[in-house]
Formats: sequence, C-alpha cells, structure tokens
Amino acid sequence: VLLAGGYLILEREHSGTVVALDARFRTCVELAELTEAAVVVKPGLLVEVHSPQFRDVRRYMYDGASLEPVPVDGKSPSPNRYVEVPLLYCFTSLKETQGGDFFALAVARAKAAGCEVLPSDNSGSVLGLRITLAANNGFYSQAGELRARGWPLCASSLRRLPPMLPPRVDDGGDLPKTGLGSSATLVTSLLGALLHLFGAIELPSRLTAKGPGSSSSSSLSSAGTLQGQAALDVLHSLAQLCHCAAQGKVGSGFD
Repeated sequence: VLLAGGYLILEREHSGTVVALDARFRTCVELAELTEAAVVVKPGLLVEVHSPQFRDVRRYMYDGASLEPVPVDGKSPSPNRYVEVPLLYCFTSLKETQGGDFFALAVARAKAAGCEVLPSDNSGSVLGLRITLAANNGFYSQAGELRARGWPLCASSLRRLPPMLPPRVDDGGDLPKTGLGSSATLVTSLLGALLHLFGAIELPSRLTAKGPGSSSSSSLSSAGTLQGQAALDVLHSLAQLCHCAAQGKVGSGFD
C-alpha cells in the first residue's frame, strides 16, 4: 500500500512510502487428467482454470502459437486478460527455453518422480493442466459480508471470517475491490506457479506446496532451473510484462 508519494513516483527522482501486507493470491497448478475432452478438435495443451470464489471454470487450448478458448458446457468463457496473457506468454517462454515439447518433458519428469499423472483408458479424457486460483479476503471489501452476518464493522470481525470467501457484490452489482493490486498479484502468482512446476525457476519452499501432479519438491526441475535471486528476477520481469500487456498500458510500475 502506497502511504505517501502519489503520482509523484511516476518521476524517477521521487520516492514513496509503502507498507507490505499479507494479502496474496494462491495458485495451484497440477498435471491432471481432464474429462469431457471430446470438445477438443485439434491437438495441443488443454488448460482448465478454476476460480471457486467466482464459481468460474474456463478452458483454453495452446497449440504452440496461440491460446484459444474452449467451450465449457457449450459456452465460451468471457475474456480475462489477466489469466490469458500470462498463460500465453509463459507457454511461449517455455517453448523458447525448453522446446516445443516442454509439456511432454514435464510429464516424463513427473513420471520419473513417481507421480500418478498418466491418463486412463477413458477416451473422453486427456492429460493437461488444471489451475486453481484463490484470493485472500483482503482484496475485496467485506463490509457486505459482515453486515449479512450481523457482525460489527471492525478488524476483529474481519479476522473471524473464513479465508478466501466468494466476494459479495455491492448495491450497484459491482465487485468492491479494495485497490491492493489484485490483478498484478494474480498475474505474479499464476506465472510463479507455472514456471516453478515446469522447472524454469525454483521458488522458495515457503511459497510452494505439494500437489497431486507435482513431485516431492513440488517442482519438476530440469537442468536449466534458475534459483535464488535469478529466479525471482525472471518472474518479476515476466509478470511486469504480462501485467502491462493485459491492462494495455505501462502504468506506474507500483503494482
């Protein structure tokens, strides 16, 4: 949160005063068997993105050059550039650094690590990526939630709320965001999880967790895996690029 500095920080000679919060996005990326794949009409990497807080499920197909939406229950997903741009840019980066078979290589490493990620004999299934996104409550105003529960509007009430609640819309039907940079946080979290899973970077262990489609270290590491500050620098650069491309402008750089 920027406490002081405002738009003056757009000029490099000026600085601002900031504090960091513990509000964060959480991304789980798994190599998974995806069902109902009969709708897929061309080869490629099938990606399924779940946002339980928004009751949203969307699918995309990456064909090595583009990312195309895939209908779910007969409906194509509405555009979400803060998901689609990171997916496309990340896969493009992996293709350039690991080759066009980067997904097959990740499956092979997972199999070697003892992960059960191979598809069954079900002809309606295909091996792909399942991504689950979740945001801390702090990214959205919880005033409506507290009023609905009859709780006082205070910090102690906020601490009592279950984590990662579906946010309530305000009286105008809009999502009451608190302005903590949720889109930039989403982009960074999504990219970090993807690059880590595919062995492009190794994130600090405190940022990762084991999943069904990941190895014991939760990273399908390869020989070229970046670690430490080099890994974070690559993640930062790619996240900033994706965020600028998604919002269509450079912005302040503060996010």
